[in-house]
Amino acid sequence: MGSPVAAIACGAEIDWDEPGRFPTIGRMPSYEPVDLSAACNAGVEVLGDEPGDVPLGRVDLRGLPFLIGPEPASAERCFLLPGAPTLVGIGRLAQRVIVAHRLLEPGAPAGHAVGQTVAEYAFHLADGEVVTAPIR
Repeated sequence: MGSPVAAIACGAEIDWDEPGRFPTIGRMPSYEPVDLSAACNAGVEVLGDEPGDVPLGRVDLRGLPFLIGPEPASAERCFLLPGAPTLVGIGRLAQRVIVAHRLLEPGAPAGHAVGQTVAEYAFHLADGEVVTAPIR
């Protein structure tokens, strides 16, 4: 089964050597990254890419700031693979939460139809309400 890799943005700019390689849509300074490093349980080897091909640390993806792994950047534990439920505290007001995913085995028989729910996020709000969002 393909597995998503996640990072959350809730900023920094990078001057890429290859400008067209990681497209952006202009920086969005009202967003800030959430530090997931305490929950990271996998390194860049899970992607199958060359280690230098994976952006780590503070990066902008399509204009949104993300923190991929810890600071300073480390290729050892920089991604969160699904397994057991994981709690990530935001600790502040968030109008939007944006999560970046990557399918680890594109084209592999994952046992899921297109659009089928493969995971869920449960957002626990300050007033006690729980909002569940399906991940497809």
